[in-house]
Amino acid sequence: MCGSTSYTVHSSNTGTNFSYNALWAVITGPSSSGVYTLTIDTTKDLSLIDNEASKTIPVYIKAKLDSYTAYTI
Repeated sequence: MCGSTSYTVHSSNTGTNFSYNALWAVITGPSSSGVYTLTIDTTKDLSLIDNEASKTIPVYIKAKLDSYTAYTI
């Protein structure tokens, strides 16, 4: 199967959406060479990192073939 693919960012591998503002994780692309970029910007949601020096937040990317929406990776 081939064709264009859509990508979305989720908080679990079951496809659960984030309960907070997920604009801090944005997928762009593809570039002319076919590369997609995941950009993380914690200033978009200041509740991500409060008074902590660091925080681990799992991010799952769901890929869906646009022509075959029943198939998800």
